[in-house]
Amino acid sequence: MVSRKETCFMNWFFGLCWVLGVLVGYGLRDIMVKMFTSGTLRIDQSDPSEPPYMFLEGTIPIDWIIKKKRITFNVSVKDFIPRD
Repeated sequence: MVSRKETCFMNWFFGLCWVLGVLVGYGLRDIMVKMFTSGTLRIDQSDPSEPPYMFLEGTIPIDWIIKKKRITFNVSVKDFIPRD
């Protein structure tokens, strides 16, 4: 028979393992996203009367991008025309 003290310890231990697993999983996900990012999608909203312009700044050859089903880009919002 398992005592109440042992049950409490096991609950804390499994809870700690679960939290550590979640943290390690999020860390690995962030590393994988950074490793497999294919470039930057730059959005320019300089002129509010027009829709935003989007520019794709790839860091890998276009032939490689065409072969993939999914790719990941960083998004950067930059306004290049100063507003007066």
